[in-house]
Amino acid sequence: ELAGGDDSNPNLGPLNTYGNCIPISSPYPYAQHLITSTETWNSTTSECGDVIVKNGGNLTVTGATVNLERNATFSVEIGGVLTLNSGTIQ
Repeated sequence: ELAGGDDSNPNLGPLNTYGNCIPISSPYPYAQHLITSTETWNSTTSECGDVIVKNGGNLTVTGATVNLERNATFSVEIGGVLTLNSGTIQ
């Protein structure tokens, strides 16, 4: 039996033997979290794939840590906004 993954993301399945989420139903090599509207993250989270703040997206990280899995990237496209309010991305 495989351990649970990230239930908040329908593109991610259970964890593999290395502790990474297994992507499902995704055309990408691994899942991406696309920010296309206004979001506020105020609790620590782990992201199994790339996080991309798209044009028109607005992400505020308040008092939380965003942990990126190995080989995952965090990017902000032109027209996207990232605000760190006592938050960190690592």
